[in-house]
Amino acid sequence: LIMFYNTWFGSSYTPLELSIYELNKEPIQYSKQYLSNLDPGEYTDSTILMGKRLATSVDLSRADSLQEDTASVPFIRYNFNQQQLERFFNIPETAYRDEDSFLNEFKGMYITTRYGSSTMLHLNQITMYLYYHYTYKKNGQDTVVNTSIIYPANKEVRQLNRFYHHNIQQVAVSPDSVNYIKSAAGIYPKIRIPLGRIAERINNTIGDRQLNINGAEIEIEGIDFDDNDVYIDPPTYLLALTGEEYDDFIRYNTPPTSADTTAVLATYNSTTNSYTLNINYLLTKQLRNETISPDESLEMLLIPVQIEGSTSSVSSIKPLTKLAAITIRSGKNPYSPLKLKLLYNGF
Repeated sequence: LIMFYNTWFGSSYTPLELSIYELNKEPIQYSKQYLSNLDPGEYTDSTILMGKRLATSVDLSRADSLQEDTASVPFIRYNFNQQQLERFFNIPETAYRDEDSFLNEFKGMYITTRYGSSTMLHLNQITMYLYYHYTYKKNGQDTVVNTSIIYPANKEVRQLNRFYHHNIQQVAVSPDSVNYIKSAAGIYPKIRIPLGRIAERINNTIGDRQLNINGAEIEIEGIDFDDNDVYIDPPTYLLALTGEEYDDFIRYNTPPTSADTTAVLATYNSTTNSYTLNINYLLTKQLRNETISPDESLEMLLIPVQIEGSTSSVSSIKPLTKLAAITIRSGKNPYSPLKLKLLYNGF
């Protein structure tokens, strides 16, 4: 078993133990939807330990280590024991007729860490190789051919990621002056926009004139941090979604696409350590509603995301599955509170 990873987070030399268990209960369905809080106990009782390997993100003890070669992808190799070798070598030929037949013989693997909290590997490819050799006659002499069967975890193989933060409820509690944002499947704070109060102040200024919003931005500032400290990088993109849109986004892995969406994408600015939410369209749509009550508000969740394309032409957007985090100033921050900058006129 070879597990390739392009990137990793944490300590270079702190060990972690990768344990590999065979799935022996409910099979994984290829087309079924699974969420990241799935319970591995539904698919394996962790009694069939295929193997375990102690490793670090930079493994200098391995003779075939490619860590120093920037053109290569680092990997962790595990050699299965003789029992596992014979099991795969003796899989009946009928098991290769179709996927269901093969899954009856081998439902899959559950790879997890049993200890090691200082490193996270971002595995991007997992492949099993069954090496074997055979002999045939060539020019009257026996010729040995060494070859292998490849079992790749490609797009035709269902792969599930489980994210588990054992003390997330305690970590999520922040002082009034700041809020935490963390991925993956972590902490998503809310921004509350007081629509009723904003509408009241605007109406007191422009009266019965037609409202025109020239600009509306929310500046999300991160607190200062020391580059010399060990820290998790801030997420590159934040997506602001209402509670109704959030559930569909997480469950179906797709953002709102209708013209009525309130979704807003913000990009991290490393110079100012901040994000800017442009909510011009959102506020224009909301404030032109004549039935806004004085206490009405709009709540939006801030979700770290990963995108394909550019911010001006997004082809794909999904919840971020890598570690990222930032501490932002809240609306009660005494140094620089979260604020909305609004420019408008009436005509």
